Amino acid sequence: MEELLRRIKVEIVGNYRNFVPSLGVTTDGTWEIQILDKFESFMGPLECPIDREEVKLEEAVLCPICMTPYHLDCARLLASRREKCWKCDKFERFDLLVT
Repeated sequence: MEELLRRIKVEIVGNYRNFVPSLGVTTDGTWEIQILDKFESFMGPLECPIDREEVKLEEAVLCPICMTPYHLDCARLLASRREKCWKCDKFERFDLLVT
């Protein structure tokens, strides 16, 4: 059984790699996989794609499709120009988020 466990292969496919921050062997020789949910994945520094500055989660305007964070002023700029999300290029109604 122990030999079999040493040959287990874990493959992460799809859009889930961002939610698996660590995969490795612990100090006692066992394998550890840490899987985060979407909210926990935002605990690291967030960067607004417009001004490339850090955004605090509690102050961020998030694209509802891809969860890209924007500063409020940057989201207002997108709304005034009727631009789509800079990351997913799908959401285009920032005017609904910055009223």
